[in-house]
Amino acid sequence: MGLFHNKSKENIQTEIIEDYEGEVRKICENIDNANLQIKIIRKEYDEVNRFLQDAQIIDELPTEPKEELMDTAKHLIELRQDISKLKRKRTELTEFEFGIMEKYEDVLPDEIKRLKKEEDYELVIKSDLRKLAGEKAVLKHEEEMELGRKSFLNKLGMVSGVVIGLLLAMYLILYMVFDTFADIAFLFTVIGGVFMAFYIFMETDKNSKALKMNVAKVNKLISITNTVKIKYVNQKASLDFSHDKYAVNNVMELEYRYNQYAAYKADEAMRKKASSIYEFYNNKYKEILTEYKIHDAEVWSYQADAVVDHKEMVEIRHKLNERRQKIREKLEKNVKLITESGERLANIGKKSPELSIMVNGMMEFYGIGETS
Repeated sequence: MGLFHNKSKENIQTEIIEDYEGEVRKICENIDNANLQIKIIRKEYDEVNRFLQDAQIIDELPTEPKEELMDTAKHLIELRQDISKLKRKRTELTEFEFGIMEKYEDVLPDEIKRLKKEEDYELVIKSDLRKLAGEKAVLKHEEEMELGRKSFLNKLGMVSGVVIGLLLAMYLILYMVFDTFADIAFLFTVIGGVFMAFYIFMETDKNSKALKMNVAKVNKLISITNTVKIKYVNQKASLDFSHDKYAVNNVMELEYRYNQYAAYKADEAMRKKASSIYEFYNNKYKEILTEYKIHDAEVWSYQADAVVDHKEMVEIRHKLNERRQKIREKLEKNVKLITESGERLANIGKKSPELSIMVNGMMEFYGIGETS
C-alpha cells in the first residue's frame, strides 16, 4: 500500500512538471529573444549617442577651424549639387537616398533578399494572429452555448424533481385518505423519474467535460497567441530598425531605390572629374572632423548642410533625440518582458522543489540567471 502511494505521488509530481515544462521553455525562449533584442537596441542607442556627441562637438568648434570646415562644407554642397544634376539624368533618387544606397551598396543585395523573407514572415504572423482571433471567437461562442445548456439542465432537474415529488405526494395522499394505491401510475412515475435523472446526469457530465475542454483550449490558445504576439513584436521591431536604417517603408521601395542606384553606377565615368574634386574636399572635410575626435566623419560628409545651416543642425539633433526616445521605449519594453517573465519563473519554481529544479535547469540551458 505504501509503495503504491509513493508511486502515485511520483506520477503526480511528474505530471505537474510536464504541465509546466512547456510554459517554462517558452518563457526562457522569450527571455533569450528579449536579451538579443536588448543587445541590438543598445548598439543602436550607442550609435545615436555618438552622433549627438558629434553634433555638439561641431557646434562648439573654435572659430578658425569652424570657418574652414564651413568653407569646405560649402564646396561639398556645391559639388554635390553638380553631381546631383548628372545623377538626375539617370535616377530619381534624392541626395539623401543616394547617400544611403552608396553607404550600404555592398550589403544591399543580400539585405533585400533578407527583408523580403522577413516581410513575408511578418504577413504570415499577422495571418496567424487573425486565425487565432477567429478561433478565440469560436471558443467563446461554444462556451456560451455550453453555459446555456448547463443552465437549461439545472432548470430541467429542478422542474423534474418538483413534478415527480408532487406526483409521489399525490399518490401518498390517495393511499392514506382513500386507501387507494395507483400501482401503474406510481410505477410509471418512478421509471420516468429514474429515466429523467439518468438523462440529466449523462447530459450534465457531457456538459461539464465540454466546459473543461473549452477552458483547456482557451488556455492553450492564449499561450499560443502570446507567443505569436511576441514573435510579431520582435519581427516588427527588426523590420522597423531595417526600414529606419535605409529610410524606406518596405523592401519594394528599397529594391526600387537600389535598382535606380545600380543603373546610375553605369554613368559613373561621366562624373569622374567632378567626383575626384569632391573627394579632395571630402577628405579635407573629414580630416578636420577627425582632428576634433568626431566619431564618424564619413556620416557627417553627408550632413554638410547641417554644418553650414544651424537650423538644419537643430533639426537633425531633434530627430536624433526623438529616435533615442523610441529606442529607450523599445529597451524598456524588452526589460519589462524579462522582468515579468523572471517573476513568473520564480513563482513556478516556488510551487515545489521538483519544479524549482526543472526551472533552474531550463534557465541554465538558455544561459539565464537562476531563480531562488
